[in-house]
Amino acid sequence: MIDRFFSYVIDRTQQFIDRLQVDTSRANLGVWIAVINVAIVLLLVGGISISAIGLLQDLADQQGKARVQLARGSFLRMACSISGPSSGCSRIDAPPPSVPTCGAPVIQKPSLREPCSKAAC
Repeated sequence: MIDRFFSYVIDRTQQFIDRLQVDTSRANLGVWIAVINVAIVLLLVGGISISAIGLLQDLADQQGKARVQLARGSFLRMACSISGPSSGCSRIDAPPPSVPTCGAPVIQKPSLREPCSKAAC
């Protein structure tokens, strides 16, 4: 089935090229240079676009993770302020997300926080 499809595509492409009646021996140097320049530009634009798509996906993932961490911190502060110091609000809490320095992320270990009071939360 797939072989028939590819043979059909090749046949149709060959018919299209035959209808164009392009004689490559009569093309002068200027035409070849123009065609090569257009091909190079299209390849470069395509490569840059693919690279930019990958970088934007990574950036979106990082931004999503940062939003989740910020929401977690806000929720923990709110929960601590609602429950009050009598509930023994001690927990292991990860530090807020840090800003990467020179492209390398700063990795910090979680710290043990003391039982919270109204002023600390």
